[in-house]
Amino acid sequence: MEKGSKYRKYNQQQLQKAVRLVKDEGKTIYKAAKEADVPWSTLKRYLENEEDSVRKMGRPYALSSDLELKLYNYIIEMRELGFGLTVYQIRKYAYDIAELAGRENFLPSDNRVTSKWWWNSFKSTYNLCLRVPENLSAYRASMANEVMIKDFFSKLDDLLTKLNIKNKPNLIWNCDETGLSYVVKPSKVVTGIGKKYVYKRSYAERGQTQTMLACICADGTWIPPMIIFKGVRWNATLKNDALPNALIKLSPKGWVNSELFYEWFNFFITAMPPERHVVLLMDSHSVHIGAEVLKVAKDNQFFFYFPSSLHASIAAT
Repeated sequence: MEKGSKYRKYNQQQLQKAVRLVKDEGKTIYKAAKEADVPWSTLKRYLENEEDSVRKMGRPYALSSDLELKLYNYIIEMRELGFGLTVYQIRKYAYDIAELAGRENFLPSDNRVTSKWWWNSFKSTYNLCLRVPENLSAYRASMANEVMIKDFFSKLDDLLTKLNIKNKPNLIWNCDETGLSYVVKPSKVVTGIGKKYVYKRSYAERGQTQTMLACICADGTWIPPMIIFKGVRWNATLKNDALPNALIKLSPKGWVNSELFYEWFNFFITAMPPERHVVLLMDSHSVHIGAEVLKVAKDNQFFFYFPSSLHASIAAT
């Protein structure tokens, strides 16, 4: 860089280091500035600011340091539960959080996900990396022992005691998704001798698995399920013979996705009595829980609890 250049000769990390040296290690402004190689006057000006964190140089952050830290903690928590998030999921969550905070204009995005540049910066700041996860079946097998099972129920008991709903089974729910086939092997029917083809009317000619998201309460009651058919074009006959008030939906792959889970969760809330708090035990649905679901859960005093060796109640995140 040429002498007399007006461009900064230090970066954000150097400035953060200098601030920490003063606040955490008690060094003087002069010594900290010299060690971090930042201008003494710049460091003094930042320290005079009453904010706890160092302000960003240039364009403001899309996510505040508190929101970034919550996102980071959520990533680590999901990893420990065996539901590690992909890069795309994290970029999607980050955009949703920025949008809820009204700061999406500061966040370069493409199709409502943050840019790869944002991800690379976030990954570098929080020392994240990509790893190939171990198969979930092996992970679950390691949890299937007396110590882990007792640990799970002990922590669940702690949560129910803390919320004062241990003796209120009507506030404890469990949901899970399962596969259904509307085309089953037919039983034999009577026909005349010599008839070459015999047909039976069904939803489809070949067996195709659909998805049902069911939810039941600890007191034995239940709410109507959500059934998801594979497809994109609605057909009114899909509701034929369905349970009253059941949610019948379509998705391209016939699976639960974030949008459908958000719709189901709002349906679940409307079916609940006004008494709070409510605990919802879940299994593999953590990947569907986005910022909007967490906000609705927090506003309505709902807690998610994921079966694992680790306690993972999420609501007031």
